Amino acid sequence: PDDWRDSNLVLVGGPDFNPLVEEFLDRCPIEYKYGDKAEVWLRHKHTEREYLPSFETREHFRIANDHGFFLKTAVSQGSRGKLVLLGGSRTWGVYGAAMLLGCRGILGETSSVQNVRGIVDEFGSDPSFIVTIKVTGSSDGIHPPSFSLEDVESLETM
Repeated sequence: PDDWRDSNLVLVGGPDFNPLVEEFLDRCPIEYKYGDKAEVWLRHKHTEREYLPSFETREHFRIANDHGFFLKTAVSQGSRGKLVLLGGSRTWGVYGAAMLLGCRGILGETSSVQNVRGIVDEFGSDPSFIVTIKVTGSSDGIHPPSFSLEDVESLETM
């Protein structure tokens, strides 16, 4: 629609999974990298920190150590619409990003309520921010990601 810039958008996955994500990566300080280090990994554009997934097999279980991020910001400069981007190196990272502020864990944990409350208390009721997280899990599911407020990067100054 013509007024899409004033609409709220929730995008899930990386640009290789969801082509629309590519259109908004200029709003995100995390970039997707592809190649030799891992099939897909994440890199912070400003700090150059890399987030590499790793996988191993233990007792017939595939153990994942992945990375994800949760971004919330304006759809575009001066827009009333909000952009929420749930991304990650692989599926576990994306799922962990969703769990961070909105889903229950494999055992029914509801830490997302406390996570949201902490961010709002620290940054206000409508902050622009990104949180990068490490996610661990197996073929059975993932553990709820945890973070501290030091992991939350305000995008207001970017």
